[in-house]
Amino acid sequence: MVAKQPELIDDIDDIVTQITQPIPQAPIRAKRQTSVDPQPYRSQVKSLMRNALRYWEEGYEDNPIEEELPDILAQAQAFSEQGDGNNALVILEAITQACTEDWDDLVEYGGDSDYLMSLLDPVWAEAILSAKFQPGEEVDLQINLEDWQDRLGATFNLASAALRQGWDDLALQAVLRGESTDLWEDNRPDDADQLTRIRLSILESQQRQEEYLNLARAEAIEPEYLTMLTRLGRVDEVMAQRNQLTCVEQALEVAKALREQDAIPEALLIAQHGLTLPESMPSHSYWATLSQYKPLGIHRYQLADWTSNLAEGLGDQKAALSARIEAFKAQPSFKDYQSVQHLAGENWLTVQGDLLEHLRQCDNWSTQEAQVDIFLHEELIDDAIAALGRYCRDHLIHRVMDVAISHRPEWVIEQARHHAEDIINRGKAKAYDAAVEWLQKARAAYFQLGQQSEWNDYRTQLMTTHARKYKLMGLLKTI
Repeated sequence: MVAKQPELIDDIDDIVTQITQPIPQAPIRAKRQTSVDPQPYRSQVKSLMRNALRYWEEGYEDNPIEEELPDILAQAQAFSEQGDGNNALVILEAITQACTEDWDDLVEYGGDSDYLMSLLDPVWAEAILSAKFQPGEEVDLQINLEDWQDRLGATFNLASAALRQGWDDLALQAVLRGESTDLWEDNRPDDADQLTRIRLSILESQQRQEEYLNLARAEAIEPEYLTMLTRLGRVDEVMAQRNQLTCVEQALEVAKALREQDAIPEALLIAQHGLTLPESMPSHSYWATLSQYKPLGIHRYQLADWTSNLAEGLGDQKAALSARIEAFKAQPSFKDYQSVQHLAGENWLTVQGDLLEHLRQCDNWSTQEAQVDIFLHEELIDDAIAALGRYCRDHLIHRVMDVAISHRPEWVIEQARHHAEDIINRGKAKAYDAAVEWLQKARAAYFQLGQQSEWNDYRTQLMTTHARKYKLMGLLKTI
């Protein structure tokens, strides 16, 4: 087969690698005595880069790098996580070298150096901090990193900092011993938090809990610090320091850790405290934008939903209701609207007015579905119409029209004609069925007003103006 299709050799290399060098699944305490063969990893990436270039040359929008490179890097990261950073470095050198060789060609077709580096850099940093170096190896690696970043047009900030500081840095050692909280003096890098979290992950895997706590406290990595205290059973310390939490995401992380340790009342208190905090702003880095950013309000919704469920399970109806209202306001939905009604009981009418007023103030396409669902459920037709705004999905407009025909037929006629004529005037033959569906709404509204003759005049006008559009004529005759 290879004789006929030479490109298959890369896939065969990949398969052989998986058979002969499986990623370690069980913890490995000792350093591996033999190195992995880097060639199969290099072949995988070379093949990936060729595929990406071919895709983009042919005009495809798919991004094979985004889809496949994280999986290849995960094979290196698996070694780091098992304490075998040296073999992880062997794999990463092969991967990175293969990325750089054809990178100039990919950049011409939209290859993003910052995105590529956001994938490579943290995996490199973890491997460096998990490896044992012989004298002079750090210098050689730094030279390679500088060469690769010149070719890629991006910087190995994390990897370079990890290589420079290692674990033997005097300031770091003092922090780990709990003798200092000043790790960077006045030169704290922008990526310090990410590098610290990599260190914390390694310390945790090595069960160096006190050093973990000292570093997390010094670097003000609050959720990790409080979560580790929780795992060590030091719940009183967690509760005493809960004011150190700064955002809802941190509170949810700590509350979940407390719940896992069966400190359930404390988990509820932390969660309720978190609902008084803001959401964190997404980082400006490319990696954070891709991997951490979520729609506005989603983190608050997740915390409020979790808190309400926990409180309801504890029988605390008041806390459950308060949190469910917070969830609704963060991400309105008909489901949460009904949940609030159930929890509010005899106080529903008072609570309902507050929810409806909040819903009227929402001005975001992501809330339109909930607005339409709820306003139509409550027979607030004018509010449902107002919620549609300037830009709205067609199925929501149809739903509101079906109900508004008896309440606001003039609005239905205006909207239906506008949408139908937009399709017809542009000659979008494939969408004529949709145009006719709009016209059927208009017809029903005309008849609601008792204006059958006006409808007939309008239909005749359309057929006269667009007589050459034969497909449209056939469809209009069915109305």
